[in-house]
Amino acid sequence: MTVTQVHLTMFQGFSGIILLRLSPQMHYVIRDLDNEEQYMPTALWCILAAAILPVLSVVPAKLSREFDNARPRDPDYWKDGFRARAQAAQANGFEAFPFFAVSVFVAMSQGASQYWIDQLAVLFVLLRVIYIFCYWTDRSNPRSLAWTASFITIVALFTSSLWS
Repeated sequence: MTVTQVHLTMFQGFSGIILLRLSPQMHYVIRDLDNEEQYMPTALWCILAAAILPVLSVVPAKLSREFDNARPRDPDYWKDGFRARAQAAQANGFEAFPFFAVSVFVAMSQGASQYWIDQLAVLFVLLRVIYIFCYWTDRSNPRSLAWTASFITIVALFTSSLWS
């Protein structure tokens, strides 16, 4: 098997040093000292990324000196402008995440092509990043397009076992 090395991380595991590489099939390959390989599809990494994105979308709004960490949900702080948009992006991210995660698991469990699952999962994460940027910069039309495209991506993932 040919493996293209993208990133090499060495850390102590139960069986020694573990090497992390990205295979041509877009799977993270973990090879330990016992020369055993384990694969983790990119789509599962995208679930992690999609879970973290909502939290990251509100971070810039919390960097202000006016932010009071003792009262992080103070409605007056979040009521307008960039802060309100960042909080709305966060809320929408939390709303979209469960459907995305379930769609990845359904696609994987129903025998869809792993190639298409990975491609669609990456596309979803990229569209969500665009969505957040559009929310931050108050661009409603591109934001709506990014939301619609990400929703279609979720539906494509959910139904991918039927067409891939």
